Amino acid sequence: MLAFIAACGGQPAAPTRPTPFSTQPATPISLRIEGPSSIAPGASVQYRAIASFADGRSEDVTAVATWTWRTAAPRTEGPVVLSASEGLITGGSLGEADLIAQHSVVSATIRVLVLPPGTFRVSGHVTELESGAPLSAHVAVVAGIGAGQATLARDSDGVYAVYGVVGAVAIEVSEESFQTERRTVIVADHQAADFNLRPQTGYDFVTGEWRMVVRAAQSCGSEIPHAATTRTFLASLKQHGSALTFAVSAPTIVPDAPYTLFGGVGPGRVDIYIQSFPDQTPPGHVLLEMLEPARFLGIAAAGRGVRNGDTVMGTLSGTFSVYQALGAIYRAPGTTLASSCRRLTDSPFPTNDTHTFRLDRN
Repeated sequence: MLAFIAACGGQPAAPTRPTPFSTQPATPISLRIEGPSSIAPGASVQYRAIASFADGRSEDVTAVATWTWRTAAPRTEGPVVLSASEGLITGGSLGEADLIAQHSVVSATIRVLVLPPGTFRVSGHVTELESGAPLSAHVAVVAGIGAGQATLARDSDGVYAVYGVVGAVAIEVSEESFQTERRTVIVADHQAADFNLRPQTGYDFVTGEWRMVVRAAQSCGSEIPHAATTRTFLASLKQHGSALTFAVSAPTIVPDAPYTLFGGVGPGRVDIYIQSFPDQTPPGHVLLEMLEPARFLGIAAAGRGVRNGDTVMGTLSGTFSVYQALGAIYRAPGTTLASSCRRLTDSPFPTNDTHTFRLDRN
């Protein structure tokens, strides 16, 4: 006997269709790189990129990830990594690099050292002994395994690194106007070695904040306004060996030329040079100051000073120039030279008829 089951109304029930699974790939929540922390120059090593998902799954995405690298230390004589294709990394020059994998919305970074097997990295800071200011000094391995390697400490923070060293190695650090330091370091692992250099006699370190006063010669009083004859500024000095730069500031400084004052340091002396650009209209000045609305002072001079501890006194050979503008903008059309006083000297010793400058450390 056959039985027929019908739905209400006499029509057969429609079959229920299964709900399809989503075909959209899941988005990873994190990524990690698996591989050694160092490789040998010329060697190729396979690194893996592993993506993790919210449901707890992990997936090897090495082949579909984007791989890049960047040098991660102050020294390199060539590419630290020669290639980074689908996670296959080939070492190049001694050094270190950040290996980066990117997949979907996540990325990961791992630091990789390129070193001969069984060798290490020595790194640290080079600073001036008294002030602790960083120095861009020359650092060289002069004896032991790794001898012949040389680098410069980084300008911004004095950081250096040398690679491929092991056992007793001699490291020599030198910088113009500083005493050279040589030290033997026993290397059995990656380690730090800091160097603090002493200035040579007479090359006292002047990096720091100073008060700078410039004065026109007394005889200029009849040639330029009284307000233009004595000016006071804050000066941030930065010494690199015997070279010197000044960043001068004051409430009335007018930015006019994209340069800074510069000079030099020698035994018992400090020299400065204040540039001007007479071929411009009106003339360009590194040191330009608003005396009052519509009136400006530009100084163009070279100075030589004698240092006594935290004070430098000397002469300026050049010109104090006062300009009259039609408005409050120096570069607006119509600015003209109103008056000036020029004095020339090749002596650092002030007289009544020389422009002078004085620096006092804050």
